[in-house]
Amino acid sequence: MSDLEHKSTAELLELVESLTREKDELTAKNAKLRKDCRTFAKRIKQIEDSGILDVDVNALKQQNTLLQQRVAALELLQVAQDEPTVAVPPVYEDISSHSAPKEEEKAPEEPAEKDDEFNIPDATFEEKTPRHPQANRIARKVISILLCLIILFAGISVIFGLFATKWTTVAPFGYRFTSVCTEYKNADLNPNQVILIKKEQPEDVKINDIIAVRSDEGRLFGRVTAVNKEDNQISLEMDDDNGHYTVTKDGYMGVAKKSMNGLGSLVRYGSNHTVNYFGFQLAAILFLLGVRLLIPGPKKVRVKDIDNDAWTI
Repeated sequence: MSDLEHKSTAELLELVESLTREKDELTAKNAKLRKDCRTFAKRIKQIEDSGILDVDVNALKQQNTLLQQRVAALELLQVAQDEPTVAVPPVYEDISSHSAPKEEEKAPEEPAEKDDEFNIPDATFEEKTPRHPQANRIARKVISILLCLIILFAGISVIFGLFATKWTTVAPFGYRFTSVCTEYKNADLNPNQVILIKKEQPEDVKINDIIAVRSDEGRLFGRVTAVNKEDNQISLEMDDDNGHYTVTKDGYMGVAKKSMNGLGSLVRYGSNHTVNYFGFQLAAILFLLGVRLLIPGPKKVRVKDIDNDAWTI
């Protein structure tokens, strides 16, 4: 600071301008270096995705060496075949000392040279899995998750459909779900709810509990007003929006414990339009399955594996 205190205003402004220019130059260089780094990173990623880094360089070098040896051997063989042959003068044998001609002794024939001596051996193949674009992998995973969720939802719908039509008296672990068909103002229920029913014993039911009852018209919901115990027989007095009922043990289903809003419309649509309900689910499953099959997945590439011993001359 002691040096700056003795500088004039013009010198300080000039110093500030020089520092500003230096800062701008450094900023430009930094931006250029950042751009070059991104370009270099993209190029490295392209090289990795191409699979060229998976090539066995040592095997290629050995193959090149064996090919050079083979070429040298073929050149020597060609030179030997091109050399001129020297004529040998005939040699006459003195036949005066022989009583009878003898058969010429045949020289052992040299084994014929096989045509396939220098044939290239059949290459064996090794399967390798190259890297695949990340976007395709993510898309296949997302579609697989959606497909599993829809299949799970369809399975749950089938189970609930069986409980609603076939297993009307079954309550696994003492619980079962049931939908509300109409509005019950006295029980504070509406058709957009699904109720969890617990099958308690009639003697355990308390006044003001909301119970579900089987009737000729289907399921009814009402609020308990009294519990009667006469001659070891228990009956429940229930009021709903239409009137007063006496419920016996045979018609009693259970006590409403919890309600889930928003599912009643879906259950009602599935009950009234069963074919359309399950048809939409099947169409969604087939659509997602087709899209997943169309997205290319990783494929195995056959790479030649050269047998080095077969190239030895």
